[in-house]
Amino acid sequence: MWQPVINDQLLFENINSPIANRENRVIYFPMKYFTQIIAATLFLSACSAQPALEPKQIEEEKQVDQENILQSSSSSSQGEIDMKEVSPEVQESSSAGSSESPPDMVDLHEMLIDTLHNEYRSHARYQAVLDTFDRPSPFPLVDEQSEEKILALQTVLEKYNLPIGKNPYLGQIIAPNRIVQACRKGKEGELETIALYEKFLPLVTDFTDVHTVFSKNAEMSRNTYIPLFNNCIENEY
Repeated sequence: MWQPVINDQLLFENINSPIANRENRVIYFPMKYFTQIIAATLFLSACSAQPALEPKQIEEEKQVDQENILQSSSSSSQGEIDMKEVSPEVQESSSAGSSESPPDMVDLHEMLIDTLHNEYRSHARYQAVLDTFDRPSPFPLVDEQSEEKILALQTVLEKYNLPIGKNPYLGQIIAPNRIVQACRKGKEGELETIALYEKFLPLVTDFTDVHTVFSKNAEMSRNTYIPLFNNCIENEY
């Protein structure tokens, strides 16, 4: 077995004694070299304990690092751009936590069309009753006011240069067999109309003309149509 002997003096005394060296199997190292050998041995042991990365794995790690850097840079720069482009009024409104955003023209058109078609159906229902029966109360009055509600919605659509379209429900609705049944159907329809207007009213506060029309049409249904239909149902015309 090879044994290191750490002694500078032995190195110089035995350097010319090859026979003794061969018999004793002794190798002599100077002290100054031994510490360096120990440090190198520990370093090589630590390196060998860690598995070497394959080229593909190294490339993937580099790519992940680059993507993280790009994402971080993009997020910070985008935040700066957004804050520069937004006006102080909008920033203040956003920080205050506004619950509703104003609708764009597409949303406005959809709301106007929904309410218009709702009035179209009601008008077609009243026309069917008038065509079937001899102008029974209260349908002549509600039919006349229904036309006023439709005209108000069409006027707003024209103001914003939005397409209107004709009433597709005329002649497609069959009247009930009795007037009281027609009044019940009329009341159900007006309750749906009121609910629709109340749904859209908070969304059109920035469009005062639209808000006014929606509010007046809802009030007409609530204060005129519903009482008339209730009177019809109670008296069973």
